[in-house]
Amino acid sequence: MAESAFARINALDLSRLTEPERQAATVEVRGLLDAIADSGKHDVETLTHKVALLKIWQKLVHMRVLDVARNVSPPHERPEASRLFPDSPLFEVAADESPVVAEVDQLDEESSGLVIVRTLQEGVVHGMRLPAGVTVETSPEDAASLVESGVGMIIQRADMRPDEKVTRAQ
Repeated sequence: MAESAFARINALDLSRLTEPERQAATVEVRGLLDAIADSGKHDVETLTHKVALLKIWQKLVHMRVLDVARNVSPPHERPEASRLFPDSPLFEVAADESPVVAEVDQLDEESSGLVIVRTLQEGVVHGMRLPAGVTVETSPEDAASLVESGVGMIIQRADMRPDEKVTRAQ
């Protein structure tokens, strides 16, 4: 895992974050947790990082719950969910490795040759700016581009939550 991103999120004083910063920190933690899951690593150091990130996630959610209980109004500005540390890669990719892209024949028949991508950070698909955490159905070429640039990860329809909404980008 990119130590800088983990170290930076771990060093944050969560009590001093504004609501938009808390939301960005939540996106950052989610991106790091997704990167751990995608890495397939199960060594002690990786699992220790995962536990630490889950504790941070819990604190961030608890802080929001406390604000709601205290009737703290949400921010007046519409926060844009983006990574808190966009300059920190989630994982270092070795020169001989390349991101894995699902083959078109592995896709569900109902997708009509489209690929489902979940954004890990803010990105642009067909001129539309998408925040992190959005699930979009797009062409295999656009999906490959999103994965290669680190903006998204390909998921299978079976891995989606029942209430998850998919935006079609064509």
